[in-house]
Amino acid sequence: MIAIIDGVFNKLQMETWKENINRSTDNFVSGVLDKEGEGWHPVNSKHPNSYMCYEICRRAGKYFDLSGIIGYDYWTHTNTRPMQWHHDKDETAYLKLGMARYPVCSTVYYLEVEELVNGKLQFDNGVEVVPKSNRLVIFSKGLYHGVEEFEGVRTSININPWNTRLYHS
Repeated sequence: MIAIIDGVFNKLQMETWKENINRSTDNFVSGVLDKEGEGWHPVNSKHPNSYMCYEICRRAGKYFDLSGIIGYDYWTHTNTRPMQWHHDKDETAYLKLGMARYPVCSTVYYLEVEELVNGKLQFDNGVEVVPKSNRLVIFSKGLYHGVEEFEGVRTSININPWNTRLYHS
């Protein structure tokens, strides 16, 4: 299942988050290469973007049962070159134990998209989602996906809600 929601936040909220997000272009793999302020967060934790994370999870809860989540991993990609195709999963459990553990669902929120050429979110079932500012994409756990090469500005925020703690946490 893949849901696409446009017009998620108002202009003031978006401007606030543009100021508060981590704009590092460092690679990120939750639990392996965490960026400052990003990674695993308990469900009720407070951080500069906790309200944004809460609202994205609340919207995802309209499509998936998030009543049992205990936390989420969260990170940003600012003009990050596309990663290889992958499943969102507990990377540490996979690398250390060979165990594939998936979040309840995955989300991608596009905070900024400007002068973008290509950069679609692609799924192995043939679905492609064009990035658009203030667009939220919510999809089922375990969907194999990637991002096509692109030029321009593309800032996405990724949040994966979990019913269990990540292996490293």
